[in-house]
Amino acid sequence: MNVLPVGIFLLCFINVIVSDPRPGRAHVCSRDVSVWVTRRVSYQISRQTSGTTRCGLFNWLWCTTYSRRYSREYRTERYLDTLTNYFCCDGWAEDRLRGCTIPICSRFCGVGGTCESPNTCQCSSGFGGPRCTDINECSATNGGCHHICINTVGSYYCRCRTGYVENDDRQCEDINECSATNGGCHHICINTVGSYYCRCRTGYVENDDRQCEAVCDPPCVHGTCTAQDYCECQENYVGDACDDLNECWTNNGGCAQVCTNTFGGFQCDCWPGYELSMLTDCLPICDPPCENNGNCVGPNNCECPDTYEGHRCEIDVNECLLNNGNCEHFCENLLGTFRCSCDDGYSGTNTCTDIDECFVGIDECAQRCSNSIGSFSCDCHEGWTLDNDKKGCKGDNYEEAVLLILKGRQWITVKEVFRFSASKAMNTYCYSRSALCCTWTECNEKDTLNGNITTSKNIRLIEVIENIGNTQINIIVSVKYNDYFKTCYTQQRSSTKSKGHSQLRHMIRRNTNEYIPSEVVKSSFEEQKKNIETAIQMEIIEVSLYSKRDDSSDDKKSYTIFINIGVSCLAVLFVLCVFRVYKRYHQTKHYKKNVVSITSVSAGVSGVKSHELSSGSLNRLFIAPSLKETRSEIPAPMNAWE
Repeated sequence: MNVLPVGIFLLCFINVIVSDPRPGRAHVCSRDVSVWVTRRVSYQISRQTSGTTRCGLFNWLWCTTYSRRYSREYRTERYLDTLTNYFCCDGWAEDRLRGCTIPICSRFCGVGGTCESPNTCQCSSGFGGPRCTDINECSATNGGCHHICINTVGSYYCRCRTGYVENDDRQCEDINECSATNGGCHHICINTVGSYYCRCRTGYVENDDRQCEAVCDPPCVHGTCTAQDYCECQENYVGDACDDLNECWTNNGGCAQVCTNTFGGFQCDCWPGYELSMLTDCLPICDPPCENNGNCVGPNNCECPDTYEGHRCEIDVNECLLNNGNCEHFCENLLGTFRCSCDDGYSGTNTCTDIDECFVGIDECAQRCSNSIGSFSCDCHEGWTLDNDKKGCKGDNYEEAVLLILKGRQWITVKEVFRFSASKAMNTYCYSRSALCCTWTECNEKDTLNGNITTSKNIRLIEVIENIGNTQINIIVSVKYNDYFKTCYTQQRSSTKSKGHSQLRHMIRRNTNEYIPSEVVKSSFEEQKKNIETAIQMEIIEVSLYSKRDDSSDDKKSYTIFINIGVSCLAVLFVLCVFRVYKRYHQTKHYKKNVVSITSVSAGVSGVKSHELSSGSLNRLFIAPSLKETRSEIPAPMNAWE
């Protein structure tokens, strides 16, 4: 799009709008005015400067120099000038062409007039006066209308009263309302001057909705009067006055057995041996009632389900007697039904299908599982032996085994998940530790593995001991190397200095049937402990190196325990014997004191001196009785002495 013509047009348009009226145009006046005008005047100024410079012979002296510089400056001057001002004369306004052709009226000419010249309005038809106001044509001779004259702004119109219509001569004449749709009357329409009215035929009266209703004499009791002296009866009623209708005449009144007519209705009854139900139906009565969901189909007649029989359906049918209840294995008769079941190792009800315990994962085999019809068997990998429970596997080599103590879920549900997470932990740990995980000398410690060091099938579960404290599980694990290729790269500088390129030495080794060191397995499990716990949703309580127990050491321990128990028993017997001897000694000493005191008293009474009783006689009298076992014999020497 060319912008230049558009710009020129806009400049011209703006100039026309904002500029003063052009001299010589109609109604353009002018006057001279004096105005102050400013202008910019230039003048020249000079400036002298001085300085020093070297002069004289060999520039030994300093001389003064002078110079002058000229520059131009500007200043603003004001002077009085005379200008001619053009404007529109009084009563006129400027148009868009810089002329003064628009008249100005001091008073508004209204909607019915236009400003023709200054302060002069030109009125349209129907308007008049200085400001062109509306003329009321109906004020004189009713506007020439026959009935009603209605004034409007700038005009008027005529209208006839209700019931009249205007003809071509602008005269109002009567309308015959009955000529169209009978004037809206139900029966008879009668036209009048300027109006009309409705009337009903004989035998009818007009209601509030201006409809004609029939009149019945006598009036309808159970119906509606639809014509003169004619009743349309309600349901169950007939006759001129809509008298009672015998409902039992039609379809027995809807009753199943017995129908009895009543005034304005009817009643249903039943034969003996039946009872009324749902007002019209009759149900048979069985007394005593039917049992076990039997249906009473007649008086004291029960229809029994297939699983019951008897007069009241009280006898259970043994479905297992007929073709074993169509059960493939076992049929169990129940009250009102039966149940099919399958033998162990099968699933289903009527039809029994062998369960592949190995596929479902309920075999609990430590390593390999072989399915059979109705059962399964466990087997172990090479280098392993089947445990006594016929499910676990014991490895012949425990040297590289690790002991894990878990706590949480049942082991059977997480066995395969553990193998997968354990192999992933080994591969993650050994990826950047090839020198630690492998025994090859060709690769330095910075080399990484090209491939996985093991897989889930190489996670060997040597022993699994469950139900320790209900939630604790001990697992003995060893890990074998994966059969894979390992590639190591080393850089060797070429002997030719000009080329200076590197060569890669490519070496391949293959591991088969070797165990990963237990220290590496333990370290990987400890490093990846959180990831393994998240995968199996169990807590790893302990990770340690496993050392297999020695049977001979167990025997020695048992023998040592046995000897310790025997020595303890002998020590207890020895202490008991010492205590017994001490007790006898204490009793004997006590008896001697009692005998000496009694002898002194007796000697004073009988005249025998106490010193005449020798110690030997006392021993003969009392030591022998004191060695008896029972306490009841202790006082015997005193009685003999008396």
